Amino acid sequence: MTILINAALLFVVLLLLFPKPLWGTIKHVALVVLVLGSALCVMLVFQSKGERTITITALDQQNEAAEGSEIIITGVVVDGIEYRADTILSGGWINENGNLRWRNYDKPADMTNAVSAKIPAGTALDIRFETNKWRGRVQVQEGDFFSTVYQVDCFSNSSDSGSSITYFSARSLSGVRMSGKVLFVCLFGLLTAFAFGFSAFKNGEVKSPQKTESSREVWLDILKVCVAPMIVLIHTVGGPYGSTPLDSPKWIGYLILNTVPRYAVPVFLMISGILLIGKEYSAAKVWRNVKKSLILLVAWNLTYIFAQALLWGPSESILSQILSLPVKRGPSGYLWYAYLLVWIYLFAPVVSLLYQALTNQLRVYFVLLTVIIPGILDLYIKIFEISAQSTLYAFQLYMTLTYIGIMFVGRLIYDNAEKIKHLGLLSLLAVVTGLGGMLAVTYCYATAHHAATDKFMAETQLLAVCYAGGMIGMVVKHRKALENMPERARRAAEWLSRHSIGIYFFHVLPIWTIGSIKISGISLSVYDGVAATLVLCVIYYVVTVIGVGLLEQIPLLKKLVT
Repeated sequence: MTILINAALLFVVLLLLFPKPLWGTIKHVALVVLVLGSALCVMLVFQSKGERTITITALDQQNEAAEGSEIIITGVVVDGIEYRADTILSGGWINENGNLRWRNYDKPADMTNAVSAKIPAGTALDIRFETNKWRGRVQVQEGDFFSTVYQVDCFSNSSDSGSSITYFSARSLSGVRMSGKVLFVCLFGLLTAFAFGFSAFKNGEVKSPQKTESSREVWLDILKVCVAPMIVLIHTVGGPYGSTPLDSPKWIGYLILNTVPRYAVPVFLMISGILLIGKEYSAAKVWRNVKKSLILLVAWNLTYIFAQALLWGPSESILSQILSLPVKRGPSGYLWYAYLLVWIYLFAPVVSLLYQALTNQLRVYFVLLTVIIPGILDLYIKIFEISAQSTLYAFQLYMTLTYIGIMFVGRLIYDNAEKIKHLGLLSLLAVVTGLGGMLAVTYCYATAHHAATDKFMAETQLLAVCYAGGMIGMVVKHRKALENMPERARRAAEWLSRHSIGIYFFHVLPIWTIGSIKISGISLSVYDGVAATLVLCVIYYVVTVIGVGLLEQIPLLKKLVT
């Protein structure tokens, strides 16, 4: 069944890569989802009568009294008969005379966190784990797609390595889980069905494409279009970048992939400055913008809270997570920007008035005080590892002076583009300095400390801001040429631009649910190298864009993506 779901996912993605009118895409996807759903139901019925999967995962966790988190499986009992662990379970744990051992130190290169077995349905199975003061917690998952998860704590006060505990006697229920791919199919199927239904309710009429507004600046749309997939790339490559050994040739590729898109978030902030500074604000307008951003914050946090609970179980109770939403981001760390967006709209009138009240020289001075000088000091602290309080704070849930300063940078470039001599050359120099500086500093620091780091890549870091400012300058330099884009390309850029916030919030769902794809020995995993990571990033982005397009067809959900 795994092959069926992976193949279907690839088929859907390939289908969506070919541009069609949205109505045609919905009809094609609806057919695929219908066939896939039917096949899945049939397979689930047959699987429930055939066999079930048992997966044992080392959590690398321990209770307060334990001195380690190792796990050792000493035997497996099937229908009352005990077998050596290695005869029933397969995977990447260390085999020691039939026992299977997992440890978090001195690990073989091919060691994995999980071992598994296929057990005939109805078979009674138990597992023996060695217990002593060095043992940690382990998770046992029964089932493949709709599964029940239990945990076992293998700690005991004994120093004896011969004592053991059985899975059935010590297990504690931690929840019911759903396979990521099944959740993706269900979610995508529901979105397709609702979008198809609402479109059919309108008698299948396709609205004529809206003409691009004459006041709309195409170069800003193009910037947003370039930023959104970079956000997806950052969140796709983060895992392998942080876990791949630095002496592996793959790590250099992951370093480059993790650094190149780092202009994205500062550019988002600079675009906010360009669009929000200089406008007139009324209380009604401010409240309208804030209300919309609050809806985004609550709705997407709730989405990821329940998605996490279905996939892996909540990190804490769902109720406590919901009650924490006003001051604490939910399970998806990427939602920090939802909080900042609320503050950006709240501060927009003040920031706009401040900018207009200052002369051009004082605006530059403000940027110097809020971005450049703190950025230099923070870089100095990080490089030399000085024990001092950081002058910059990244990923904050509230507005800081540095964020306001970055918004000023965007508006300053916008207002003075025609006056700056050699703008193209200066912008290229800023890109080379920012991008090259991040690569060089991160590489030197990581190799010196034997651990990957992204401490020089955050959106408030001076090198990232320099990189982003250069990117905006280069696009501004060629904005007149971009105005002559073909009408179809212009409309596509405008659509993607209007939905860039939806793409930002939606893209984590495909990353969580699709994960890696394996079909008949062909593997697509972010840990397989740069090429596989880029392919998966494209898949996540394409699926995200289609998901956003489907959400737009549903009246109640349209505001979540535009």
